[in-house]
Amino acid sequence: VEVNPGKYKNKLHFRDLQRMYSYIQLSVYAVLITAVVLILKWVFKPYFIKKHYMKYPNVEVNPDAGLFLGDFYDDSSDEETETETHINLILNKPDVDLMVEFIGREPFLYFCSHDAIREFKKLCPTKIDRDDSEKYMFGKMYARANDKQPTDEAWKKRQQIFFKRGTLKRPQPLIPEMVDALDERIEEWKKGKTIDFLEEFSDIANDVVCYALFGDNFWDEIEDIQYKGHDGKTEMMEFTDAVQYIPDDCDNSYNGSKLGIVFPILNDKSMIEPFKTDAHNISEVYRSLRKYLTSPKRKGFTDIEYLKGMDKSQIDVDIDGFMNDIFNLIDAGAGTIILTLCSCMYRLKQNPKVMKKLLAELKSSGIRKECLSENGFSTEASLELIQKCDYLNYVVKESMRIDPPTFATTSYKTLENLTICGVPVAKGTKLSVNIATSHFNPKQWRDPLKFIPERFDPTSEYFCKPNSTEARDSTAYIPFSVGPRACPGLSYAMTSTKTYLAHLLCRIEYEVDSKLLENKHVYFGLEAYTSFKAKLTRKIHY
Repeated sequence: VEVNPGKYKNKLHFRDLQRMYSYIQLSVYAVLITAVVLILKWVFKPYFIKKHYMKYPNVEVNPDAGLFLGDFYDDSSDEETETETHINLILNKPDVDLMVEFIGREPFLYFCSHDAIREFKKLCPTKIDRDDSEKYMFGKMYARANDKQPTDEAWKKRQQIFFKRGTLKRPQPLIPEMVDALDERIEEWKKGKTIDFLEEFSDIANDVVCYALFGDNFWDEIEDIQYKGHDGKTEMMEFTDAVQYIPDDCDNSYNGSKLGIVFPILNDKSMIEPFKTDAHNISEVYRSLRKYLTSPKRKGFTDIEYLKGMDKSQIDVDIDGFMNDIFNLIDAGAGTIILTLCSCMYRLKQNPKVMKKLLAELKSSGIRKECLSENGFSTEASLELIQKCDYLNYVVKESMRIDPPTFATTSYKTLENLTICGVPVAKGTKLSVNIATSHFNPKQWRDPLKFIPERFDPTSEYFCKPNSTEARDSTAYIPFSVGPRACPGLSYAMTSTKTYLAHLLCRIEYEVDSKLLENKHVYFGLEAYTSFKAKLTRKIHY
């Protein structure tokens, strides 16, 4: 801007213009400098956070984490699973309290040591509470589920409705349905054929959970959905199959999109592929379930088998929130059982002595006789026999220890600035309890990489800490997490898994490929194996 003083007779007026021009220049410079500072701060924020945590010797940080993608990498290019990454960390660095990963540009904190986990228990839920990070991943289908909500009165009320009662809390009445569903599949299996047990167990477990929720007529009334694959193809799919596939698809979409990692809004708002396809499939299962719940055959959307006997007026939740909880129940109610069953079958074949000992217990306890009787393994007496089988319990527990269904708990966040194990942690930091590091901590477990069910036998030398008579820390074994927000499905998962496994071992014999048995990288956690194939060598008939 050029100003000609000759045009102005009033010199004071001219000085005012000069002063105004100077102020404008300074303002523009200030805005530009502020913008540059903010941009640089945004760009280098992960760097400064990383430097902060690297100052502490009890914190594990990847020094090579990128500014934009963080620790993001393509899982398919690395033979080591994420579970193994965390296992190897605690085996090599048993004194690590915290581990920091960068999900895109944001730090994610894992509580690894038992000291850190005990601090977590004290701080939850007043200073640490649930976070909604999983809405970008496998939890996208049920982002509004009560499991993802903060710990307040509304959460407590919904928790009372869905988990403090019903068959998922007391699964004994479901045992006949479990056995019948498994027997139907066994009758279809052919001797000498290779069976994908992960797929078969998925169908069985999901069907039983839906039976518990909705009753016998569910499959006659629920509509199939129009399912879109990431390859662009569309097919009609059964409702339960779609509900089973969607979480995996969403997780794969999240891990496979670098743009989605850097700019989460693209995922959150389903602005690009493959997020658009996932959003379509989610809307389809909601459409199908909404139509079922609002059918004239029901008095209201809460009029389902699972809530029989409850005062429906006390269920203060809208239909969308209700459906979120149902999808969460279906996914979580079946997932742990499916993965643990596959792990048990695999580990038993890796350890023939354990298999022999377990089969002997099933025979001596009378379970084998019950399984092959006319009534089948479906009476109240059968459940009592299951509860008395100590070694069966040890086998299932050891499978969950060495092969946890997920290597870490659901996501949390800090509600204020905290200090954890001497490390300052900023408000809003996302975090999780590391199950894998707890289950393999060499300070708590003797020979942690070995499959030894006797670890849970109070009379065994493996029951205590290594080279000690001291009991293990209460946080050493946490497959269902810890604290007030721990998974409420322990009873259902344990009873179901033991029932399925006992009945299966009494009805069939199978072989696992020797190459698979020798593979040291086999884990059945959520991020690991997607199939478990074995050959059926014998069917034992009633």
